[in-house]
Amino acid sequence: MKNIEQERAKHALEISKKISKTDVSFIPGLILQNGLLATYAFLKEKDKKSYEVMESVDRHLIEQKILEGGNILNLVNESSFNLQRATEESLAYLSYVKRFAEKD
Repeated sequence: MKNIEQERAKHALEISKKISKTDVSFIPGLILQNGLLATYAFLKEKDKKSYEVMESVDRHLIEQKILEGGNILNLVNESSFNLQRATEESLAYLSYVKRFAEKD
């Protein structure tokens, strides 16, 4: 049985092969300033590579049973506790993605 750190790292390694540090480095700051939902919506319109990172966050949250199908935007119908839990896990996961991503 793997612990949560191993699961985060394994999943982060997959997406990190497709992106650069530039694609992910600013995302945690956006989440902290604007929230997970606003960041997801913003990146969906802004940048394809950074949005790929957020789709990876989606998949990770689904695998961890924090998010039930769909995407992060489904959290608008969840409790604030579920949104907070998803935000915390997203930030923890993104720290691995950021570490594993290739330098520009």
